[in-house]
Amino acid sequence: MLSSIASAAAAKSSIPLQAEALSELENALEGVLENVFVAAFAYAKSDGRTVIDAKDIQAVHNKIMKNSKKN
Repeated sequence: MLSSIASAAAAKSSIPLQAEALSELENALEGVLENVFVAAFAYAKSDGRTVIDAKDIQAVHNKIMKNSKKN
């Protein structure tokens, strides 16, 4: 997913961008991103929706930040 976005951004950008680096980042973060989206979908589902939006991801972020402050 990120690799195609990165390639399109690199083609339009005046700033040098290595699409391969973003692809490697995607691979490294794949598990984390998957967990975030699964949790965000749970928020959407509890609100009666089947599509994730920004507020769902923000809710996951807030929960992560709240839990990190406890540690």
